[in-house]
Amino acid sequence: MSAPFYVYIIIGVIGALVLGIFDRYKIIKSKTLRYFVVTFSTFMIGFLLYDLIVSQ
Repeated sequence: MSAPFYVYIIIGVIGALVLGIFDRYKIIKSKTLRYFVVTFSTFMIGFLLYDLIVSQ
């Protein structure tokens, strides 16, 4: 999937926010699993929003 550069920046910002929330509240204790879940969910949410809102 080819997306403009700003989509990747938005996905990175969303990922940083979600990871901050997960770190603050210790939702998942294992750091490796936490990073995996945040990465996977962020990309799914980001590309889903991109497909629904931005693409034509």
